Amino acid sequence: MADITIRKLDDDVIRGLAVRAAKRGVSRQDESRRILTEAVRRSADDIWERLARHHEETRGTQQTDSAELLREMRDSR
Repeated sequence: MADITIRKLDDDVIRGLAVRAAKRGVSRQDESRRILTEAVRRSADDIWERLARHHEETRGTQQTDSAELLREMRDSR
């Protein structure tokens, strides 16, 4: 595992982390680790969900080769 240092956090953020950590009975570091991990996982899950939704929405539609589109744009100049 790697370490990360975050400098110049607002005092309100530090207090908020302390409050959240206390409610869960963990350290600020543990709470920060949980928040960051959850945020990254949620972002990755969101991307996969959007890709799956796009795939479903475009299923059965005619797809155009991007190289062909670029050639058309270039030749129309």
